[in-house]
Amino acid sequence: MKARPTFAAMTGVLATVLTTVLAVVLLAPAAQAAPTLPPPSFGGLTMVWDLPISYPRQVPLAGSGQTTSISVVVLSDQPVTINARSDDDGLQIMDPQRTFGALTVPTTVTFQVSALSPGFHPFSVQMDGSVGPPFHSVGVQYSAWTSGSPLPEGPSEGSRLAVYGYQAPGSAPQLLTFASRDYAYLGLPARGRPSCTQEGAGCIPYWVDPGPAATVQIGTGIVGAFHRGGFYTDGLVPPGPTTGTPFGRHDFINPLYFMEPRTGLRGTYAYADRSRTSGLTRQKVTFLKRAGELTGDYRLTYAYAGGRKHELRGTFRVDRSGGITFRNARGRVVQRGTVLGVGRALPCAIKGTCRSGEGAGKRGIWLVLSGRKGTRPDGNLLHVVR
Repeated sequence: MKARPTFAAMTGVLATVLTTVLAVVLLAPAAQAAPTLPPPSFGGLTMVWDLPISYPRQVPLAGSGQTTSISVVVLSDQPVTINARSDDDGLQIMDPQRTFGALTVPTTVTFQVSALSPGFHPFSVQMDGSVGPPFHSVGVQYSAWTSGSPLPEGPSEGSRLAVYGYQAPGSAPQLLTFASRDYAYLGLPARGRPSCTQEGAGCIPYWVDPGPAATVQIGTGIVGAFHRGGFYTDGLVPPGPTTGTPFGRHDFINPLYFMEPRTGLRGTYAYADRSRTSGLTRQKVTFLKRAGELTGDYRLTYAYAGGRKHELRGTFRVDRSGGITFRNARGRVVQRGTVLGVGRALPCAIKGTCRSGEGAGKRGIWLVLSGRKGTRPDGNLLHVVR
């Protein structure tokens, strides 16, 4: 029997920004079928990926002492050989070939991957059956990205203005704002939507693949991809203790938006986390402002780690960029900051089938408090109390 082709040979593509799923049936020594887009199960072989294949994986440089785990879950009704390959020789893979008997229960096969050169690299996993003819093979091709790589040269699609937020118990909050077509802002905006015209002070250049993969690179430490349900990132959030990667992965499916001046804002929102050792550990606010009005009433309580509780009340006003100003009963400014609404991800958002405006619903707010002069931003994700 002739040697079975690899995925790189079948597709003829070595540069990977667009990932593909391919399968090939080797019918007999004399002929082989053209590659097709198969169902997940094929010829008694099944391969399922650990993350959607359109999501790029961040991998460290070889020699750093770190690797990224990339896994597939497989089933087979016959003995199989599983090979992991660097299709452009830009990756280093530990123990790249595995041999198994029939796998009658789902089995996770994990490869440890690091990079030999900067940039994006194609990484394929192929499972070959042993019973035939016909002989069957199934596989998947991922995109791996070397941590610390400079931005790609060439055209960038840019991005619509968008903002995403992340917060886990015991951790400081993180906000990422695509402030312009060239720069993203990483941090808590002090007074409304941040403005970025050059690198520095939280502004980071980014690149978006103009092709259908919508791959994104932010600076030299974050990679991700836009999808209909939201935005996936690798390197933005802290890594989890059991993820098998030194970089934190998160899929954002809750859109954020900067509040507008005449947007109604009614309800009580709260945040508390006593496990934090710095920053705002408690916030509670009640807003009363009808849609169409420019000012409303508020009651605000907040406290920093190890500090006393502050209580304020009076009137507030939101400007066009989501900046918010709090005044006391005498009309004196007592706090400035930023307020963002949080949309709720409905099932259609997760599946990527939402019609326009269908996937959002009120779930909470992000409230950044920056002091009276608006220069010391700190804040959290506050959830609806009532």
